[in-house]
Amino acid sequence: MRSPHKGDKAAESQQHVPASAAVGTRGPIPTPAFGERVVGAAAIALVASLVIQNAVLVWAGAPGFGDPIEKVLAFHAENRGAVAIGSAQRRCSCS
Repeated sequence: MRSPHKGDKAAESQQHVPASAAVGTRGPIPTPAFGERVVGAAAIALVASLVIQNAVLVWAGAPGFGDPIEKVLAFHAENRGAVAIGSAQRRCSCS
């Protein structure tokens, strides 16, 4: 491979163009900020929904995972309002 000479036309056409000059000729590059903000807002809404759901069920005294089914069914029968709020929150956050 030979080194380019001062008068070589091929070497002049392959010179490096600074990035600032290349960007300036094409205009500003759009950023995906809108999509990121929508995803962020959806994440915050999901977290808020889960916190509300858990707070309502803890306040009502929901049974644990290891409790017998009779205790769970009795809780659902006695606390229909709390169960309805928890179910509504679950449906809103998953769709």
